[in-house]
Amino acid sequence: MALSFAPTDWTNLVARIQAGDEAAAATLYSKLRKGARYKIWQQLGSGTDKGMGVDDCLHDVFLNVLTAIRSGQLRDPERLMGFVRTVRVRQTAQAIEQRVNDRRRFGLLSEATQVVDGREDAEAAYEREEKRTVVRQALAQLSARERHILISFYIEERPWQDIAAEMGMTHTQFRLSKSRAKEKLGKIGQAALASKRANLVAIDSLPKRKPATKQPEKRAA
Repeated sequence: MALSFAPTDWTNLVARIQAGDEAAAATLYSKLRKGARYKIWQQLGSGTDKGMGVDDCLHDVFLNVLTAIRSGQLRDPERLMGFVRTVRVRQTAQAIEQRVNDRRRFGLLSEATQVVDGREDAEAAYEREEKRTVVRQALAQLSARERHILISFYIEERPWQDIAAEMGMTHTQFRLSKSRAKEKLGKIGQAALASKRANLVAIDSLPKRKPATKQPEKRAA
């Protein structure tokens, strides 16, 4: 879905944004929503969080482009749409990677209620349970509000509109709260895993005790 605007339109829009015209910034967001949002929607694939992911990604694209314009990084206004495409591709790739990480992270918690396959070897079962424990402990360190948002959205897979309405939040408030809670959970979990690995390394680095040598038996005189 291409945007057909004359180069002078973009040149004028960029100049207005650089001059601090908030209406021009709103116009840029409107045009990005008409074109870039559809491309992001196509590339993010399926999933219950797709709608929210599209809006999050679009918002990040807009902020990156707006920052580049205001800071003078965009030297040729006529190439604005080419720059937008570059930013969109980069942000979409990051969004896809983040979704994979989210599914892996929150999948560990949802698996906690499932019966472990008896055929799973002991080492794999232990490692899986360790990760589940870390996620549960990390969730316990969040506020009740943060836990409710993450569990409702990622584990119970409820539509974000329902959760936001239940909590009296706007779309922007919900998106920011979810992002902050997810970031906080990730930092807590990573710190816990790093601590466990450090303890294991410390144990492995302890000097091994040499096996006792068998003393020769004394013969009776």
